[in-house]
Amino acid sequence: MNKLLLTSICAAALSASASAFTLDLAQLNGQNIGSGNIVMPGIGTFTVTGPGTTLVSGGVATLNNAQSFTVFYPSNVSYVGALIGSNINVNDSGTQVQYTATANGATAQSLTFNQVPEPSSTALLGLGGIALILRRRK
Repeated sequence: MNKLLLTSICAAALSASASAFTLDLAQLNGQNIGSGNIVMPGIGTFTVTGPGTTLVSGGVATLNNAQSFTVFYPSNVSYVGALIGSNINVNDSGTQVQYTATANGATAQSLTFNQVPEPSSTALLGLGGIALILRRRK
């Protein structure tokens, strides 16, 4: 029984990880994407680069054929997906995600990421669970 409980606590510690959030492109509203930063408190800075003709309006980036923009994201997050219109290709390399239009008027918005917990926090949660189990045995 203790082994099962220990396994459950360790699994919970490892999966108590990611919390999804949406990168709000609205912080760049009215700007042409050249190079802009979006700061997410408690998470980090996201750098958005692209052609100086890509306008962000209402939190939506609109691209013309062959245009692209790239979001460089911090190492403590992982890319999940985005709400994109048709005619956009998405390429995630693990540190950046690039959106490339294959036709005029392609859109991208609601970029979703997962925050990955610090390994030390997960380890401490697991050790705390182990300590509780060992304490119950005595």
